[in-house]
Amino acid sequence: MEESTKMKLKETVCYNSDASRIVGKAEKVFFPKNVEEVQQIIKTTNLDIVPRGAGSGLMGGCVPNSSVVVDLSKMNNVSEFKFKERSVRVGAGVTIKELNEKLNQVGFEFPIKINNPVATIGGAVALNSFGEYGLKYGSIKEWIEEVEFVNGRGELMKTTKADVSDVCGMEGTTGIICSVTLRVIPKVNKSISLFQSDNLEEVFSIARRLKLEKEVIMMELFPPMVSKLLGFPETYNLVIEFGSERGKIRGKEYDELLKAKDKVFSVMFSQEYYNVDDPKFFFDKVRDFISFLDLNEIPYVSYLGAGIVHPFFKDFEKNKKNAVVDFIKKSRAKVSKFGIGSVRKEFLDSFEKKVIERVKLRHDPFGKLNKGKLIDVDAHEKRLGVVGSEVKKVKSGFGGGVGRGGEKGLGAVGSEVEERKPIVRDVVKRVEEVKKVEVLKKVEPLVEEKKTVKSILESMEKKKEIESAAIKDKEFSKPKTSAEDYKIIQDIMNNRKGRVEDKPVDDFEKKPGNEASLPKKEEDSDDKDLINRIMTNKFEDDDEK
Repeated sequence: MEESTKMKLKETVCYNSDASRIVGKAEKVFFPKNVEEVQQIIKTTNLDIVPRGAGSGLMGGCVPNSSVVVDLSKMNNVSEFKFKERSVRVGAGVTIKELNEKLNQVGFEFPIKINNPVATIGGAVALNSFGEYGLKYGSIKEWIEEVEFVNGRGELMKTTKADVSDVCGMEGTTGIICSVTLRVIPKVNKSISLFQSDNLEEVFSIARRLKLEKEVIMMELFPPMVSKLLGFPETYNLVIEFGSERGKIRGKEYDELLKAKDKVFSVMFSQEYYNVDDPKFFFDKVRDFISFLDLNEIPYVSYLGAGIVHPFFKDFEKNKKNAVVDFIKKSRAKVSKFGIGSVRKEFLDSFEKKVIERVKLRHDPFGKLNKGKLIDVDAHEKRLGVVGSEVKKVKSGFGGGVGRGGEKGLGAVGSEVEERKPIVRDVVKRVEEVKKVEVLKKVEPLVEEKKTVKSILESMEKKKEIESAAIKDKEFSKPKTSAEDYKIIQDIMNNRKGRVEDKPVDDFEKKPGNEASLPKKEEDSDDKDLINRIMTNKFEDDDEK
């Protein structure tokens, strides 16, 4: 296992920060190549352990605090590609760009597109990232079959879709992600249409109609100021991307336009707009937020279909940023793509913090992983203290109805345990690890949390049902493949042969079950005509007439 002691000092210093520009201190940097090495690091290290992917996070999620940094870039294998099941197992250090380069060779793709070429699979799962195609494909969580990770005890864990929230979106506070099994889809031929207008109301009127079109996978809005920086006409530019060839811009022109729009973040950073946010609103609320940004001359880019807006700020524009944050909080919007990290803990309400504390205590009872991210350090220590006090109570009353000091003994607690099963199930494991209690089956950490926990469990069950139904809606028909084709595909995925010609999947768009079900709006002839004119860019012809 490689360690930072073999690195030059200036190289180690690179791990003191990430793209957030918050500076910490890395004591050591490890480069594990497999699960066993990750386990060894956790079991033999007493310092805070910070997992790191590309280090491109903007919220300080992998900034060390006299910590050991675990760089996962060497865990970059793509394996177990299953053609019939349409799934692939990917190491945490593989970038989404690398994954799609491999998949494209065999006619498949992973549909979560992130506007960051160095973004890794492990980082995207840790943040539960939304891609640019969030309107159609949602977040990465919806595409996970299994996550393999090492928890704070050094145990190898495998979690399926039912419990994926224990690690997905937890920003490395519950475990170090080692590999992920993802669903993939046949490669889709895409196209773009461009709608331009000086009237924001007209843009939203068009977007509202297009949002219900099942072929639309993305709607990205650039305001006049940002459009000018990108070399577009200085007006509102709505880029509409289709998962088909319905749009007018295809082929080489499509690639050129995609390249131009995808450089928006690098262009804004070059103009010293180093600070960016990522609130996610309901569609109707996006209009109010964008009007607020226009009024205050704050540049932004918005993925209208997914309801995500990225306002940009320069370092000295603190008043503008504070005003935007206030608007976001009052609107009860949620963060979407960049996570919480160490910067935005105030965006979590008390309910969300309690859920995170409970999950972290279950998987990381010693508080080794990514301290100070998502929740404050003292919150975790307080939880540990609560469990410790419960252990003392049970120890003092072990074997009798009432223990020393008038406390209830294990016998008296027994009758209460049965009715408190939902709360105590995970506490048993915590107590055994933290205080080495051998005889303790069920303990309630906080009596007053009984109703809260019950509601958590009920909401989780409902969420599982919804996610399960959504996954079934998105199932695709399975193609047939010969043994020879299967061997060629496996060789490509494991780098044993060179590139082969892309082989499109036959009639993919025509297969039943291809598209997730979306509400269909009844349109009159005028609406249909308007949408068709947008798709074929006929507005210019009308203007000339």
